[in-house]
Amino acid sequence: MWPLVNSSAENLFLKAYRTMHDPIALIALELDRTLFRSDTTVSDRTLGAIDACRNQGLHIAIATARPFASVQRLLPASLHRDVPWICGSGGSVYENAVCLYQDLIDVDTAQAVVEVLYRADEDFMVALEMAGRLYVNRPVEGLLPALCCHLSSLPHPTMQSAPAPFLSH
Repeated sequence: MWPLVNSSAENLFLKAYRTMHDPIALIALELDRTLFRSDTTVSDRTLGAIDACRNQGLHIAIATARPFASVQRLLPASLHRDVPWICGSGGSVYENAVCLYQDLIDVDTAQAVVEVLYRADEDFMVALEMAGRLYVNRPVEGLLPALCCHLSSLPHPTMQSAPAPFLSH
């Protein structure tokens, strides 16, 4: 045993030692270029490894910047049940297709951010998921056109028919 100065130091050391040697309880998996192959599929070998982990009592979670609709469409069925999905870079959490948590950006803040980006004349992408549909400000490689719309087609929240002016640049 290492010589320690006092009992509080010993407790701290033991706590750190136990933490470093506790078994893993959760594996959080990112999707793009991690779980997904280049064609956005998951290999049978990877699914087998995930099943083996779950059979050993490990919890599996998905953590991604992707919106819920994209995750739901792309993940294999075996990862749809009892696997939490942390979507939108932590903006929402789902399990068994039920939203457990959401922290949404209000419309005024979103508008202010997009206006700053347009004024800066930088190359950027805005993506907004609403009612299972993805709205983007420019074409995105790999997204099926039937699943996304241009942001300019999204009505302004305070008007029924006119597009949001900050989305139509």
